[in-house]
Amino acid sequence: MNTETPKSYRKKEALELWQGLEENQELRPRMIAYKHEGTTIDEDGIRICGTEKFIFSVLSRLKPLLRYENGSTRIGIAFSQIQDKETKCLIPNAFRCSV
Repeated sequence: MNTETPKSYRKKEALELWQGLEENQELRPRMIAYKHEGTTIDEDGIRICGTEKFIFSVLSRLKPLLRYENGSTRIGIAFSQIQDKETKCLIPNAFRCSV
């Protein structure tokens, strides 16, 4: 069991790292086994929250990932409107998309 302190970046450090990244790096996600069951929280993935318009604009920049939906690999995606945890009412124009 690994009990080391998890790596964490302060906002300033994270922004500096992001700013210093080479643009348009190749997307190379680690594959998840076909018919995987259970959580994928420790696997490569992206979570986008916000309006449909915002989510669509981010997804439009991730189109190269679509090549992984083919005869040998698949893309897992969940896209839904968000509900208030207490009232279970839908939150207007609030969505979650996980890829």
